[in-house]
Amino acid sequence: MASVQRLSGGLFLLVMAALLGSVAWWTWSGAMRDGMNAAVSITRLGANQAARMIESADLLLIDMQRIARVVDWRSDSMATMAQSELDLLVAELSHVTRLSVFAPDGSLRASSDPAAEPSDTVRQEDFFAHHSAGSDGLYLSPLLRHRNGRTELMISRPVTGAGGVFDGIVTVAVDPSAFAAFFRSLDIRLNAVFHLVHDDSTILVREEGGGAEERAATAETSSASEARAVGVGRTDTREATGLPPDLGQRIQAIGGASGFHYEDGEGRQWLGAVQRVERYPLHMLIGVEHDAIVERWMAETLPYFAFGCLALMALTFLVAVSIRQGQREDQFRTALIRTNDELERRVLERTQSLANALEQKDVLFRELNHRVKNNLQIVASLLRLQAARFKDPAVTDGFTSCLGRIQSMSAVHEMLYRKDDVAHVDFRDYLQTLTIRLRDSYGARDRVKVTVDAEEDLLDVRTAVPLALFVNEVVSNCFKHAFPDGREGSIAVTWRIDGDRRELTVRDDGIGCGPDGGSRPGALGMQLARALAGQLGGTFSQQPASPGTITQLAFTLGAMADD
Repeated sequence: MASVQRLSGGLFLLVMAALLGSVAWWTWSGAMRDGMNAAVSITRLGANQAARMIESADLLLIDMQRIARVVDWRSDSMATMAQSELDLLVAELSHVTRLSVFAPDGSLRASSDPAAEPSDTVRQEDFFAHHSAGSDGLYLSPLLRHRNGRTELMISRPVTGAGGVFDGIVTVAVDPSAFAAFFRSLDIRLNAVFHLVHDDSTILVREEGGGAEERAATAETSSASEARAVGVGRTDTREATGLPPDLGQRIQAIGGASGFHYEDGEGRQWLGAVQRVERYPLHMLIGVEHDAIVERWMAETLPYFAFGCLALMALTFLVAVSIRQGQREDQFRTALIRTNDELERRVLERTQSLANALEQKDVLFRELNHRVKNNLQIVASLLRLQAARFKDPAVTDGFTSCLGRIQSMSAVHEMLYRKDDVAHVDFRDYLQTLTIRLRDSYGARDRVKVTVDAEEDLLDVRTAVPLALFVNEVVSNCFKHAFPDGREGSIAVTWRIDGDRRELTVRDDGIGCGPDGGSRPGALGMQLARALAGQLGGTFSQQPASPGTITQLAFTLGAMADD
């Protein structure tokens, strides 16, 4: 009986040891699979983020193309306005370092870089030669080094003049460290290496994360920094770490994010994935170190297996019950994982559907605002052509007033097109933009000071358009009539919010109006202002001040008259 018990016990322990070994293999395989899935997921996420960053920079290029086409660079005033536009655009994206416009001969026309010099030229650069040879698409250069020592990725598009003639290029300089900063922001608990690679296999950005925190901290000012600052085509041992030897072949053959095992130049094993950055000549490579996954698996798994072996040797008579309990727990866990995976799949499908619908709606709104803005600009151009045919100053002034009203509405749709929120206008920014444009259009930059004191307010288009026309009429009236014969003065515009109530005040220190508020010339504009106030469901008043005139509009959101 004792022999039978020992034999049974030995066989039982052998079976349990084999079972433990099988479980160890299963968890190890799961850890490898999770590591591979993590590499693929992070690669897709990083490629998507890189695409969005390049795409946002490309939108700036498109705006710059529009500016470069319409600016007469021989005019100092128009060149100054274009420079102001570049200064505004460069502040919209944190990863963009500077914007530049270059002439057909490669010389600098305008730049958001305050250190730029008129003698700067890109005549010898590859991207200029690429566009001057006739290419009209987007061009991404390899890494270039600026004269201040900073490396940058140059993105460029050509500018075509009348008849499709090459009229220079516009460029956006992107800071490569912005891509690495995104990778560092991810909470990756594995030893992973991030590479952003050009189509020609040139490494643009390299960053370590996760299990490499200690190594990265000690080498931050040496190896890691040097690897990010090297010139085009240069590689060294540090750069080779984490890269597959056949990187170029994988870049050419890859169609989407897919995982693979590889060995780098130092003989270290990695789990990696490569993903093309949408339609751009860039690829995202994420490598997760194989040994780090094994170490993590051992740290998390071995204590439990050791405890299981001790429990088997000490309490053999409870093993059968423990096995059955473990089997039930595994079944429950498997069913729970399957249920959770199914729920996650459904949530992802629904989220993707909603995201696609939202994206389509956003595109439609942007296209609508873009077309409305273009149509208004066409109307304004036609009015300018028609006005040029008349010599009567009264007729010309009438056309000029109409142009101002059209441009005020066009500015609303232009802001909607350029901002993320395509249904609302930041009225504070609009007031600042409109008053500056009106001051410049009336040639009063040096003699009339304009101040805007406005609270931040998002207004829907239905309210913003008549309100924009009202501001145009009142402020234009100040410029035309308050400061005759070159008189100097000031205009103050105030915008206040009190719950749903809005109050606009325009005050000038000009020659003033009559006590009835209607004796100032330009009565037609004031009639239109009163009509617009009525459309908004508000009250309009214009009174003499000491000195000048005070014009006020007060209305409540939602009280607007039906169309």
